Amino acid sequence: MESAPNTSPRLKPAAPYSSDPRERFEAQRMEGDCKGHSPATRAAMAWVIAATVPDARASQLAMWADAQLWQAAKAAYKVNPEVLHTLPDSILQSIAWGEAVALQWGLRGQTEDLPTGPDLFAIINAASPGFGDAIKVLVYDVDLPPFNDLRWKLQSYVEDPFKPSFNNWLCLPWWRDQSLDESSALKESLAMLEMPTDRR
Repeated sequence: MESAPNTSPRLKPAAPYSSDPRERFEAQRMEGDCKGHSPATRAAMAWVIAATVPDARASQLAMWADAQLWQAAKAAYKVNPEVLHTLPDSILQSIAWGEAVALQWGLRGQTEDLPTGPDLFAIINAASPGFGDAIKVLVYDVDLPPFNDLRWKLQSYVEDPFKPSFNNWLCLPWWRDQSLDESSALKESLAMLEMPTDRR
């Protein structure tokens, strides 16, 4: 009997020490941390502002301080929350995974500063206290779809260049799009944990 062809995305381990510079770059982008305002996060914030406020000039925005840029990006996002979906490839191909998560959660939560942390769960906690811990439990400790599918994917990257998706909690391009309503999604996940199991 012939087996069905494998149609799942081709993944391979991140290669931070690879001799291929592209592999090293992609591996660094998938580390999942956010140390603060990088050129990529500044470019994304400037895009959010310029796409919402047509009179804003990129040359002027480049001179703004990090905190000033963040406050303006939050105000622009509040007016036009779909703007994250319009980021050009030139930005998406340079932004790191943790930075994408920080931008999405920080803008949605209107946090005082860009959330930072050593991993994406800490970043999410900085923007929405306790929620990062809850997602981490669902990923690592509970056998609950779709979170259980992430345990090994978090240590891998797609062979094509990583471009974050802003349609799911973790900005992962290979994870299904989902509602980003934090409270209802968390309640639904926790309710599934409390369901009685058939022990016959």
